[in-house]
Amino acid sequence: MVKAATARRHQRDGELLASDVGKRIREARVERGLSLAQLGGEDLSRSFLSLVELGRSRISLRALKIVADRLELPVGYFLDGTMAPADAVGELLLDQAESALRQQKPAEALRLLTDIDVPDAMRPRSLWLQGSALIDLGRAREAVDVLRTAIPRAERRGEPRQQVEIRYALARALYVAGSFDEALAHARRALDAAMWPPEDRVLMGKVTVGIGHIMYMQGQYDDALAHYARARQLFEAVDDMDNLAAVYTGLSRVYQHKGDLTNAVRYSRLSVGIYEAKHNRRNSALELTNMADRYAEQGDLEKALECARSAITKARSIRARDVEAQARSALSNVYFEMDDLGKAETEAKTAESLSLDKSDVACSDAWVVLGRIAERRGDHGHADTQFRRALDTHRDAGRQAMYADTALLYSLVLRERGDTEGALRFALEAAQGKSARPV
Repeated sequence: MVKAATARRHQRDGELLASDVGKRIREARVERGLSLAQLGGEDLSRSFLSLVELGRSRISLRALKIVADRLELPVGYFLDGTMAPADAVGELLLDQAESALRQQKPAEALRLLTDIDVPDAMRPRSLWLQGSALIDLGRAREAVDVLRTAIPRAERRGEPRQQVEIRYALARALYVAGSFDEALAHARRALDAAMWPPEDRVLMGKVTVGIGHIMYMQGQYDDALAHYARARQLFEAVDDMDNLAAVYTGLSRVYQHKGDLTNAVRYSRLSVGIYEAKHNRRNSALELTNMADRYAEQGDLEKALECARSAITKARSIRARDVEAQARSALSNVYFEMDDLGKAETEAKTAESLSLDKSDVACSDAWVVLGRIAERRGDHGHADTQFRRALDTHRDAGRQAMYADTALLYSLVLRERGDTEGALRFALEAAQGKSARPV
């Protein structure tokens, strides 16, 4: 019974019992006349493989797949008596899917996950990976449905960390989909669970950043700053500089809201630097889009143009339609500020067509640009329609910060038109939105 429990534990960790596996690797390697260095190549060290063969170290399924390929043998040859074949194959494919996600290949990860029928014990992890892949593909609403089904399965399995990961992923999906109140509820539950011993400070930091992002969108700027500061402490305590990029993104947003564009751009640069060093093209493209907005607000339109174009290139390279839509919305705004209304209109309409959901931020931003173009051309009715669409979408999605910014811009448009009453109304709505604190 103890042996069975041990085997199950290693199965969950993706690691195999060492004794029999190491012996089989050695026998196959000697039979084929390969040295340890030839077997490991650039992927696995000679010292590690030596320990595996001696039965003094375990090997993950991912590493075993490399060994099996070089020995021209199926993975199952080494697993006989160690893991059930279905479990071994399922664990291996889940590892491959997770690896694909880390390499920013969500489409490949999703293909792997939809092509397999994993054992029930692995189902929560499979659903978590599937939901994460859908988020990265810009299909947040589909991800919400998948991740909601994963939570009760994970709770039945009684694995706390897995529950935290799933709730955090669900909070991310809901955030992208604009359901901020529900996203905040799941993020807070994830954080509460992550704080129980043994503490995982990196995971706690990620969830804390997520809460900060949600609070920013709801207009709770001071609370957002407090969460970013806490996340920064958590990451610095474990010397995790990589995850600081998300903190810098949040700080950049808040400083932009406060009108401190110098610090807003500085933190965006820091964030982009980390993402590019980690070859994270998706997040790099998103932050370059933010930088384009900040440079445009500063009046540095050439740098804004450069950032927006770079964001589009990165988004297209990973086929991220949702990210490309946001980048094109930012580019349309830059062209508008450059008085190139033709290009501004083309980019705004492209952003609208790329948006998978009309409630996306990219769509609302495009409508604002189209509204400003219509106003510049004297088509007040069309301008009103576009601004109202954007305002209604922000309000319905609970994006109070964006609602306030759009209301203020619309107020300025109405004042220039001579509509003093309408300008005052939306100026008041903007002020109320900036000071609102949702329950």
